[in-house]
Amino acid sequence: MAVEVKEEKFGSRPSVLEPFLKKNNIHYEKNIFVITCRKEFNGNIFSRYIIFKEFLSEEEMHSNAIKAISNVLKDFMKKRVRGCYVNEEKRKIKVLRGDEISTYSYSEFRTLLLKSLDCKFKMSSARGSSQATPLSRFFRENLGKSVSITDMDFFIPASGCFLEEKTFFKQDHKGAKVYLGSGQFYSLKELREDILRPEAHILIVHTPEDRSRFFLREFDKGIPADRVYLKGWGSGVYIHLDKVLTSEEFIKVLRG
Repeated sequence: MAVEVKEEKFGSRPSVLEPFLKKNNIHYEKNIFVITCRKEFNGNIFSRYIIFKEFLSEEEMHSNAIKAISNVLKDFMKKRVRGCYVNEEKRKIKVLRGDEISTYSYSEFRTLLLKSLDCKFKMSSARGSSQATPLSRFFRENLGKSVSITDMDFFIPASGCFLEEKTFFKQDHKGAKVYLGSGQFYSLKELREDILRPEAHILIVHTPEDRSRFFLREFDKGIPADRVYLKGWGSGVYIHLDKVLTSEEFIKVLRG
């Protein structure tokens, strides 16, 4: 059950994982967006999803990243992965499909995307954060509330792992737990069940600043979750992280 687009919220801590990935020469992709037409507007799994990998410059645009992501998707999704570069000054979007690049105005791109998703436009007042990337801002400000957006933090091609980093957590009698908003929780469930191949993985990860330990849990079909409402964040779930790895063990997981 995809939930409509909301205002972007950002935690107070920057990524702890990204410097770790760089230091250990683990190749990763980021700025990956799963765009979903909500089920009440389109319940057909073959048309309601599309994935975009955002490039932050035109020079960066290449098909290798798209191919790497496609490798962990079910067959019907392999041709529904695109690369994008947004020129906010000119209000133009370049789209990489296969080895071909096309250029669209904002309105042309919105029309094309909604048509590809077989999704009706429903007005929304959501705004993108100034801390977000240009494509994220475009999606939140232009696609309306019939569409949901899931931003995947990191993708590791070597192991087929999508990493969802949580920069704060709590402890209770069951151990470490992290908070996911309801929209993100349901979007990850749909991603796992509808479009990822069995050998792909979604890992929920937390690590302290010293990166001495990595708390994680694989997000799978039957993942247990405790529903909660947090003031300032809204309704969501707590996910208990059931594994604790050393940095060496975590590197081994990521390298497959």
